Amino acid sequence: MKKVKVKKVKFGELENNVMESVWELSNDDKSSLVDVRSIIQSLKTKNPNREYVYTTIHTTCLRLCRKKRLDKVQIKNKYYYKAVETRDMALLKDLQILADKYFQGNIEETLSALRKLIC
Repeated sequence: MKKVKVKKVKFGELENNVMESVWELSNDDKSSLVDVRSIIQSLKTKNPNREYVYTTIHTTCLRLCRKKRLDKVQIKNKYYYKAVETRDMALLKDLQILADKYFQGNIEETLSALRKLIC
């Protein structure tokens, strides 16, 4: 398997949840745009007991832009966000980080170890 060069970037739980919502709302299409209110609705659907504040989700989207996971697009006076990469590409990058950390970059060994843990 081909090794992918990646920059290590840490993500918090909310950032991961926002990315999951963006991918789901856009059907994992990198060109689809979503707004903060749509992200909040998606998050509330998954976790109705938690309150999501617009400014918190907006700030999280801006952080994800700085981390190169989201792009920001302004249309008139409203901001929209889109994923820079598909969920599969993000997964591959995260898998490579795991492989680099524990298996000297060997993805095959990493997958083998994960299979053992799962089965």
